[in-house]
Amino acid sequence: MRQRAMRVASMTQVADMANLSAAWQAVRRKRGSAGLDGMSIRDFQAAVETHLGQMQQALCTHTYQPGALKRVTLAKPDHRQRLIGVPTVADRIVQHAILNVLEPHFEPGFCPCSYGFRPGRSAHQAVHAVADGLQEGLSWVVEADLQDFFDTLDWTILRQQLATVVHDPPLLTLIQHFLQAGALRGHNAPLVEQGTPQGAVLSPLFSNVYLTPFDRLMLARGYRLIRYADDFLTLHRTRDAAVAAWQCMRDVLEGQLHLRLHGEKTGITDAHRQPVDFLSFRFHKGTVLPTPQAVERFQNRVQAIITAQRAQGSAALATQLNPLIRGWGEYFKIGQVAPLYQQLDAWLAAQLDVPPGPASGVASLAALYARYQTRHQEKPL
Repeated sequence: MRQRAMRVASMTQVADMANLSAAWQAVRRKRGSAGLDGMSIRDFQAAVETHLGQMQQALCTHTYQPGALKRVTLAKPDHRQRLIGVPTVADRIVQHAILNVLEPHFEPGFCPCSYGFRPGRSAHQAVHAVADGLQEGLSWVVEADLQDFFDTLDWTILRQQLATVVHDPPLLTLIQHFLQAGALRGHNAPLVEQGTPQGAVLSPLFSNVYLTPFDRLMLARGYRLIRYADDFLTLHRTRDAAVAAWQCMRDVLEGQLHLRLHGEKTGITDAHRQPVDFLSFRFHKGTVLPTPQAVERFQNRVQAIITAQRAQGSAALATQLNPLIRGWGEYFKIGQVAPLYQQLDAWLAAQLDVPPGPASGVASLAALYARYQTRHQEKPL
């Protein structure tokens, strides 16, 4: 029954106007900047029916051609540079339309150890899974890091995996065109048949499709794997089991999937003696807190906003600070963060010359955590 349902993923579904309209709404909600063509969300909305009609026509006649990506460089936490690609608004809509069609067909085949970019799953669930495993005594941890994961996905392997669900040649060709648009590095650069651009709508789905064979093999061998996109670790009772899992990782990821484990960032940790970091949380001696690097990045971003906005007045400053404070606080609230949030509130008060709260209009981390404790929306760590 499942195999029969999987075969309906087609260009006809992608080009359905209801699907394109839903994809447009998803892109509009996420906002985002213009691509290389300069067309903004507002520009597209001004003639949305015309644009969607032209898009549907191009998809139905198999003439839709994705544009090149606008390259944007972001600083990574380790101070290296990360290159992301910003598609045009139209390309983001088409990718969302493809995602709407493909995701329901791939989702049932994904493994329970995979938490990233999936409906109904979250980073918080992955953090809870790590905390639960450590509490069960699985204290030997293989912490793994894939080097340049999104830039090194092998297209041949990815195409083979996609073809298990997508049996429509025009749709496979369009996906190939999106991959090629993301791979072009410059006018004279050769086309390298690997990688999917970070920042593209389809890249998270492709990452899960690509790594599902790894998930299945690790689970079949009895390893406790917890994965969020390309961030993952395994938990074990003994060092020997961790060593065996590490070797299995190398065999599958490097030997079969043509990826590279980062030699300096992949290794075995005894959680009784050393902290374990995952998804910017630090697990150490029964506590779960933000990593020191996460706290430092938060403080640096706050200071940068204060420096840029102080002259604009307190209202403008609060408008810029509050999304950062609330977003950071909401993400880390599941840890034992009450003392840390109070310390950071005191630090914010020193930076602002006024304490966070209603009087200043600046969000308070301590108040956010108190509301969370009252609601108990998630199992506490």
